[in-house]
Amino acid sequence: MNTSVFGLGFSLISLWPIQAGEPPPAQPSGHESALVRQFLDDNAKDRQDRSLLGDHHFRQELLSFYLERTSPISAKDKLPVGVCFIGEERWAEAIKPLAEYVEVYSNDWEDCSSSA
Repeated sequence: MNTSVFGLGFSLISLWPIQAGEPPPAQPSGHESALVRQFLDDNAKDRQDRSLLGDHHFRQELLSFYLERTSPISAKDKLPVGVCFIGEERWAEAIKPLAEYVEVYSNDWEDCSSSA
């Protein structure tokens, strides 16, 4: 299972450009929080702007939202969360959300790989 999660995570890097090494934002703004909520709403409808995952500040805001949440997020939202952890080079923390995503969407992944 761990091998497939790492493989999924590394394959996502090629799909979503990630730039690490930028300084963290001083204080997240309300606009960024609204942007995270909008991204997750769009993600549920498969309309998300994946280029946002390449932005260090957005990744930090999404991870803060995930780590500080008071209610659980959907399994589908755990994929971009895992990608954000990878983008921030927080490899160990990426495993849990990516594994939870794969548990729910593993059949989708198999369908994609069998058609190639």
